[in-house]
Amino acid sequence: MKNNNQKHNPQWKMLECDLISEEFEEQHRIIVPQFPKFKKPTYNSIQITTNVQYRINVCSPAKLDDTVSISTKKSTTNSQAGSCNYIVNHYIQQIKDHFNKNTRQETEAQIIRNLISQKAKAIYMLDIKWAANYTAFLQNQHSTIPLEISNTNLFVEGDSRNPYRQNLKQDLDFVLMNRNTWQFLIAIYGGGPEITYNDYLGINNESQVNSREGSLQNIDISTYNSQTFQKQKFILPAIGLYNENNYCFLHAAIQSLMSIEQLTCWVSIEGKTKKQEDYKWILSYYEIIDQIQNCKKGQHVKIDTLKKLIKNQFAPNLQHDCQEFLCYLTEQLNKELKQNKYDQAITEILFQGQMMQQIQCNQCKQTSSKFESFFELSLSMNNMKGLKQCLSQFFAQEVLDDDYMCNQCNRTTKAIKKYMIGTAPQFLIIHLKRFQEKKLHNYIEFQNNLDITEFCSVKAQYKLKSVIVHYGTQEKGHYVNFSLRGNQWYYFDDHRVQFAREQDVLRQQAYILFFERSDDQLL
Repeated sequence: MKNNNQKHNPQWKMLECDLISEEFEEQHRIIVPQFPKFKKPTYNSIQITTNVQYRINVCSPAKLDDTVSISTKKSTTNSQAGSCNYIVNHYIQQIKDHFNKNTRQETEAQIIRNLISQKAKAIYMLDIKWAANYTAFLQNQHSTIPLEISNTNLFVEGDSRNPYRQNLKQDLDFVLMNRNTWQFLIAIYGGGPEITYNDYLGINNESQVNSREGSLQNIDISTYNSQTFQKQKFILPAIGLYNENNYCFLHAAIQSLMSIEQLTCWVSIEGKTKKQEDYKWILSYYEIIDQIQNCKKGQHVKIDTLKKLIKNQFAPNLQHDCQEFLCYLTEQLNKELKQNKYDQAITEILFQGQMMQQIQCNQCKQTSSKFESFFELSLSMNNMKGLKQCLSQFFAQEVLDDDYMCNQCNRTTKAIKKYMIGTAPQFLIIHLKRFQEKKLHNYIEFQNNLDITEFCSVKAQYKLKSVIVHYGTQEKGHYVNFSLRGNQWYYFDDHRVQFAREQDVLRQQAYILFFERSDDQLL
């Protein structure tokens, strides 16, 4: 926290470089992780590595682990024409990136595994023959892409206008799946018709469903329609966070996360129904959102519960690294949601990308590929002038001198290794390695728009969403935050909040950058 002697004007003033030499109250040495000196993608401990060996079985409802309520509303629209929720859109874009590549089957298998494990409110029927053929495709038993979905065998004489066949049996005639899985399949393969298990059983709970639809609090995120989701509804007011100790690292990170409307939406919905003993991390985050939403203008919020949860890892009497805290918080949220049967956490949906490592043998030219998930790009900034230059160095190919064992040649040989983003995340987090043996103070140029298509397998464009800045030295410093809420930039310095201009944000010595994907991610 900076000295209170600093003058504050109601109108935003640009932070000049002389602030780097200011005295700060937080005077302990910053605890930072030891970053590797070699170029390598930085992955935290929560990884989902695509493995071509695993098998899924969509033909067995017992494997779906789909704890769902059978009550649903009969669809009156064509599923293929209807819009998918933003979770499904995320997966549609992911598989679209692999449509014409040999990575399609293993990528799509991972997507289906994630989708069928999500909690849902509706069950859809899928013809067993199509499901069996699709399973064989995902398991690499054949490479023929399935034709459009056909549920006509579930009707009398194959006529979808006639009543359903009687005495249909699960696992023999059809399999069940949740709404997100059905929407994904129908968007990719088309066909139909859509059949809900309620329709087949003749159960009508429309009145119950209609009563839920009017309340945002009761809509499960897995059935949350993208037409209903409107960012402006989840833009939090710019409220400061009170710092009674050395918590500027936490405040700067939280303000960036609070600027992500999709995360606010999910936590606002889920946090209202969770039990304290099972969801302590989610509820601590929800508590902050609730306080901010109910805080009057000019007031600030004091974070209590989250600080208690992290006190053993981040001692209050010491300074800590903001990037390390972000990784830790993400890991705790993921662990908690996985322990409570969420196959994919909201943080994975929003922040997780897929990195593709390719190694080409110098002798036989065979290329092997490996996929790993990542939550941030940690970039070296030594002797760099701009963000694009940092990215170019990160993705530059590397020569492996006589230490690569080629499976095709069956010998050790030279090879070329390079990295490429196979699936670009919805929110790209970039960490600049300012803390090494000493803090690096050089300015890295960055812009409001970032196009990383040259480093990806598909088009990927982003817009700047938030910037975390560290002032001072490694021994004595302070974190602040610049975040975009709606169309307005704000400067967050613990409990102090001021308007900011885009040109002022772009002049900062950034430490962590948040970008939101801006290119069209829909089919």
